Amino acid sequence: MRPLRAQVLGLLLGLLAQAADARDWLEVTSPPQARSTTSLPLLEVKGRAGARTGAGHDLVIAIDLSDSTLVGCGVDLDGDGPGSRSDPAFIAELKRRGLFPPRLAVRLDRGLDFDDTVLAAELEAARSLVDRLDPRRFRVGLVVFSDDATTAARIGAPPSALGRSLAEIRFLAPGFLRGTNLMAAIEVAQAELAPEDQPRPTRRERSLVLLTDGAPTLPLRDGPGPRTVAAARAAGARGIRIYPFAIGPEARASAELLEEIARETGGRASGVDHPSEVSGRLRMLDLVDLAGVKIANLTTGEGARALRTFPDGSFDGFLPLVAGTNRIRVEAIHVDGSRHAVERWVVLEPSGAAGPDQERLRQRMEDLRSRTRELEAWARMEDRRRKQLKALEIDAEQPTPEPGEGGGS
Repeated sequence: MRPLRAQVLGLLLGLLAQAADARDWLEVTSPPQARSTTSLPLLEVKGRAGARTGAGHDLVIAIDLSDSTLVGCGVDLDGDGPGSRSDPAFIAELKRRGLFPPRLAVRLDRGLDFDDTVLAAELEAARSLVDRLDPRRFRVGLVVFSDDATTAARIGAPPSALGRSLAEIRFLAPGFLRGTNLMAAIEVAQAELAPEDQPRPTRRERSLVLLTDGAPTLPLRDGPGPRTVAAARAAGARGIRIYPFAIGPEARASAELLEEIARETGGRASGVDHPSEVSGRLRMLDLVDLAGVKIANLTTGEGARALRTFPDGSFDGFLPLVAGTNRIRVEAIHVDGSRHAVERWVVLEPSGAAGPDQERLRQRMEDLRSRTRELEAWARMEDRRRKQLKALEIDAEQPTPEPGEGGGS
């Protein structure tokens, strides 16, 4: 009976651990103590929050390479100006590799700029997400799919290898450009995240970010919808949460299906009306049900500068301090509306060691400027694209002149 008791006890402990992981939580790691003293007038506040703690995260990004992704996304993604064409060096390399199908040649002859396509927007979005993931906590892989799916980068590839793989996908794309098989994408991602011959790592999260611009067209047998949902259900049973992103107007037809895929796995589906916006949306991806973080110095009423949040719920920001005692409040807002707050008391006392303190403050100020530039660069890019989209909407609303109008005789 003792082995049976041990098994039951192990099961109960596992269930308790899962229940603990499901609670909303907030941890402030810097400053770590409730009360502390510093000699620097700029405090870095760091921590993590969310609904699931986990011991790390395995993530696959699945990128749609179906035929419909090779159309213009509506804005100038790469900033090389309107009316530009694909990079001649890129086209020459495609031809050298024998990856230049007639359907691609026709589109390029019609003036398509490959770097302003839906596919280019997907790749930019994937890069922006990879750049925001802490490699100490995240192991990332890449899957590409059209009528079939294949692994482009194995789980755990270092950031440099992921960057090379994302660059290489531009050259892989012409070999796909067919139908859309979401079922295959989910199954290949599951094989990466949860191989059948390996048990689930203890408390390690598993997620699939699924980028697609249209409804599934494959497999034909039994219909793509039911087969896709079945694949999602199987992935969910292996502890994989799916986060589908429906990109562009054509993907609206699959909104209900993508929402069902998310529900089956405990993930969330998102609609992105304009492909150019997917990079910003994916960059702010939330994998732990965290709606936002607020950091403030209640003594001065000043909020955090260069406040950043990341997909795993980690966050950081800088707070100016005043001489004496500063009351710091960190608040996490979760998607279910609940809030959790932690307070720290930090006393600013100059140490008198001017040299070391000045160097530490200089480095901290440089970190603040660097992060501020990063956030401002993204804000400028998003603003530029919003203005382009607004201009397109205004043009579309202009009435078409009737024959004979316009002042001609």
